[in-house]
Amino acid sequence: MSTNNLSGVFTITNLQFHNRACLLKDDDKEPITCTIPADMSTVNAMEQWELTPTSDHRYSIKNVHFESNITTDIRPTSSATVFASRYRAWWIIKEMDPATYGPDTYSIFSRDSSELCWGVRDGDSETPSVEHGLERRNISVEIEWTDLPRDHIIEFPDSLAVLYHGEVIADAEVDEYKTSADTPLRMSLHARDTPAFTAFASSILCDDHIQVTLEAHKFRFYPRKSVERPADWHYVYEALLRKDLTFEAGLHAFRENVALSDLKILSSGSDDKETYLESSVNVSIFNTSRFSCAADLAVGVYFGNTKELHLRRQNPDVHELKWRFRPMNPANQEVQMLLEQHFTTKQQLPVVISVENISATICGRLFNLPRFKINSHIAGLGINLVKHVDVHIGAFGLLTQRKVSFEFTFSNPINAPLELCDIELDVIVKGIRIANVKHHFGENSKSFRIDKKGEAKSPKISNAYLVASYLKTVQLVTDSSACLDIEVKSAAIKIDQYDLQGLTFNMKNIPFKHPGLPNEAGRGAKEFGGVNTSLQECFQNPRRKGDILFIIKYEMNLVNLPPELLAYILAYLPLPGLAACLSVNRRLHDIIVSDVLLQYIVELRAAGVENNSSPSCRLTIADRLRMLRQREQAWECLEFGRITSIPVKHNPSGIYDLTGGLFLLGESRSPTRTGTNALHFVRLQSAISVSTESEGEHIAADANWSGIDLGANIVDIGLAVQEHDLIAIVTYKYWTPMSPDFMAAIDVHLMKLSSGKYHPAASQGTIHVADIPFAPGYCSVSVEIVGDTMGILLNFLKDEEVIYNAFAFLAPDVIVAPNIENNTLDICRIPLGNEPEGTEPSALVPACRLALPPLQANCVWFGIWCRSEPNPIVPGSGALYRGSNPFYSDSAEAIMLFNFMAVDALQIMRLFSMVVHRSSLLAQLPPLAEVELPSDDEEPALPPEIEWDAWGPPLCRWFDTNDLSTRWITTTCGQRYVTQGPQDPATIMVLDFNQKAIHRSLSRRGFLHSPSAPMQVRKVLSSDPDSDVTVSYEIGGGELESQVFVSPVKSYLPYMAVTKKKDYEYNSVMLDEGVLIGLQLDDESDIEKLVVHSIAPLTLG
Repeated sequence: MSTNNLSGVFTITNLQFHNRACLLKDDDKEPITCTIPADMSTVNAMEQWELTPTSDHRYSIKNVHFESNITTDIRPTSSATVFASRYRAWWIIKEMDPATYGPDTYSIFSRDSSELCWGVRDGDSETPSVEHGLERRNISVEIEWTDLPRDHIIEFPDSLAVLYHGEVIADAEVDEYKTSADTPLRMSLHARDTPAFTAFASSILCDDHIQVTLEAHKFRFYPRKSVERPADWHYVYEALLRKDLTFEAGLHAFRENVALSDLKILSSGSDDKETYLESSVNVSIFNTSRFSCAADLAVGVYFGNTKELHLRRQNPDVHELKWRFRPMNPANQEVQMLLEQHFTTKQQLPVVISVENISATICGRLFNLPRFKINSHIAGLGINLVKHVDVHIGAFGLLTQRKVSFEFTFSNPINAPLELCDIELDVIVKGIRIANVKHHFGENSKSFRIDKKGEAKSPKISNAYLVASYLKTVQLVTDSSACLDIEVKSAAIKIDQYDLQGLTFNMKNIPFKHPGLPNEAGRGAKEFGGVNTSLQECFQNPRRKGDILFIIKYEMNLVNLPPELLAYILAYLPLPGLAACLSVNRRLHDIIVSDVLLQYIVELRAAGVENNSSPSCRLTIADRLRMLRQREQAWECLEFGRITSIPVKHNPSGIYDLTGGLFLLGESRSPTRTGTNALHFVRLQSAISVSTESEGEHIAADANWSGIDLGANIVDIGLAVQEHDLIAIVTYKYWTPMSPDFMAAIDVHLMKLSSGKYHPAASQGTIHVADIPFAPGYCSVSVEIVGDTMGILLNFLKDEEVIYNAFAFLAPDVIVAPNIENNTLDICRIPLGNEPEGTEPSALVPACRLALPPLQANCVWFGIWCRSEPNPIVPGSGALYRGSNPFYSDSAEAIMLFNFMAVDALQIMRLFSMVVHRSSLLAQLPPLAEVELPSDDEEPALPPEIEWDAWGPPLCRWFDTNDLSTRWITTTCGQRYVTQGPQDPATIMVLDFNQKAIHRSLSRRGFLHSPSAPMQVRKVLSSDPDSDVTVSYEIGGGELESQVFVSPVKSYLPYMAVTKKKDYEYNSVMLDEGVLIGLQLDDESDIEKLVVHSIAPLTLG
């Protein structure tokens, strides 16, 4: 703002001390004082001044509150007081250099002298304003001088020169100095306007200890006590005295004396970018700097906003900062951890404060401190968010459905109302987990709302199920001395428009009550067989426990069970059992065909998929059932939804993967396109959502390919997208650039896929695997992840032949590895116990070997690769990062694909593929009780080997794939396998190995009398001239003839093939949950485009 615009009401603030000009009394000649406001954000009328300009750019200044004018002496001199008067006076206001003093900075000069301007002597409260010379810029400092004799006085008759790096920066005035070990040398520096002083002032802000040199030409030096002084004690020494001293700036206090407290969640809001959570925190900063300098401190708190803070020297200051937490979907784990632990624990939580700027006025000039960070902390509140629990246990619900009910009294610790949307928790009593609770509170008017700083009791939650025994549960909840512990596994809350999902926290010692455990309401003694008692009395009286057994026996009569309970029981039956129940009586028949939940469970099992219980999917059971039926119909007819093209924006390498709705492709930066230097991945649903239609085709030109670049050579990756949001990246680095023996360090980097940073759940972000001789193209690494187990297979330069070049998980603790040397599938158990750090990992010993079809004498396997999608899920862990799909392929029912490459007697490569269910391989594993473990001094016994004819033909299906593309193995998902015809362009064919689905389809098309009838037909072809697909069924045996095998390979695993009657210009195809992907390659045979075919109305995870 220029001086031409200075008209109106203003505050007048001193630049050095940040105190305001104020008129405290309405008296004539009342001095204008500079006070330190208690709150810098508020201004009272005594601190407001009205400026009125004249035509010659002079101003009158009048106090708004008292309407008194400001004036000074008629002929002012230095230190003349500025005071109030009834008479108007005129002042000259000049804008100072913004580069030196900052914006909106002015000097107020006397009307008669341009050399005198307003100022204050110090920063104390109510210091009078005076006139002083503008050219005089001072700073008070303290300097340590420790090597002088004690109890002496040194006087300097003249000013001292202060040198910094050999140049004079200021003149120092010191009257006298009494030497001691504790008293520093205090002096007032009169700065010289030189570049050297600018460098010195900048050092004050950046360094804690600054070396300066004092230079004096005259001084006196004598004992402090007069009786000890010599006769010539007043002698003035005229000699050059130079002394290197340390100037302590003291600004390190900004890094050490910062504390946070009283975190408050206020409300939510939104800006142009996104919704945020408005909160505040108190920041306490103690400025211990010893020089007369004030600072404008702009503090940017991690995850928060900045605010200008005014710090007074030698004083503690407490300021309230506004924070804005940004959305956490995908979850920002640091913010989530802060919110979870702040309210429920009392521990000190680390917070990083980023100091964006400290600007200090030193001797009239503005200097800035570079950015730095402060490691601070904030103490948690330690609040139990659940204040009380009411437990309701009814005899009927407890004994027949294992159900209990809870009412929770929730506490809201924040300063804004919140809505509780979803919650999943475990209830624990005396260390025993007794119940699991999952509840969705609904939306809008049905949601559960808690006022700010208030409490509210939830509706009764009835869908809670026991995980402990009946007796133990009731004994615990009837113990009046017990308290509950609650482990919240996942909670979703809403604060206005702001969603917080996936919150987890633990709460201890929560009081609870149970209003007795009476019989079910409305049930008299007659209905319980004449037993008129309460369960509580039965459990507390050992003689009455026979009554409980009587109740259980009586209630299990199917005639007396309600339809809901019957449906719940029937849901545990296998599909053949349910089919049999249809013919028992009309009641069971009507329940099976009409109950939505039961029908959904039946459809899940028939389709070989599992329900998605993640809070991110909120569809009703009816909607899930409808979508599942549409999905199965779409797969049987290959009914494509939207077809979207996704261009590849980098030079691809040989590393790729497709899982959980995510496609990953490596990048090669070599001119020859060899090796992998970085990784890129695209989430298919996100790419489809941003696609635009052009000439009937959807193109995702703006698809977001996220990248991960570790600056290292990448050899392989492993993904656990749905379980951990994890990618394991294997890199190699040679010991020396030209290592003759190819010795390289193999490391695994555990990264969080959504953030591209090291995974916070990993104790080590980087794991050193081995130092081995490694040459790309001659060595390989395979990585697979299931649960908390990561398997790594290394094949490197060595004398022995390669035995394994791939493996896959059959279960969290079982793997299968094709053995090239023995022509077997080796099934191994994995010891999941934690081995002591530093010990060598135990060798994997096959628990059994499944023989493959025998080869001719001059034929060998060149390589065998395997894959199954999805990978097994650890029981009880769930898939925490699943998306919004209502269901996913069941890993236990998934098929496993083996791709074989053989070399025949004529040295010609032959390609084959074999499909087998994962469960079929697991069934061949001998029970652990039958395995005899060798003693320490015994050689391990050879594993049992099962001949091919004894296990393989009925469980497997072999294919000759010499004319098909097997370069990419990501061609299966669940029980489906996609391939192409041999022609170019080629048709797309999807093979379904789901035996239940094949039965259903054959029955629906009239080839079987019922879905439960045995399949006896060998091959069936169903082709409708009006349909764009051909459906065929391969039911009976098949024989694969090849010169590689000793005899034709028999395999009988039935499958249903659906072929699209259209030729596609794809070089290969892939398969994932709900999508089929066609690949288009460039002239270098690298992927240049993905064409994604969506199946049915599903969204990808």
